Amino acid sequence: MNGVPTPPDSKSLGTQPISSGGQLARYSTSTNPGRVIASYTQVLSDAGWTVTGSGGSGSSYGGGAGLQATNGPKYLSVNAGGPAGMTFVSVCVWPSKPSHANCGD
Repeated sequence: MNGVPTPPDSKSLGTQPISSGGQLARYSTSTNPGRVIASYTQVLSDAGWTVTGSGGSGSSYGGGAGLQATNGPKYLSVNAGGPAGMTFVSVCVWPSKPSHANCGD
């Protein structure tokens, strides 16, 4: 997943190929979902990606958030969520936007 940053303070849980020629990487971090997405928004923009959508947050009870971005024809989706204190992050990148861009499914 060249050119795609990892979540802040994260541990890799592995990668795998997914449909439509995509790649999925999974991570865990203690950073809450809203902060994970805020970090991706900044870092991806700096790396030439255009964020096309984002939302969600985290609280002391847990939560979830997501982001979508493009870089030329490439399409990226980030999903972050989990209980308070532990966020699981799925990062998917495809060579072009697939008809079903469900990252982590």
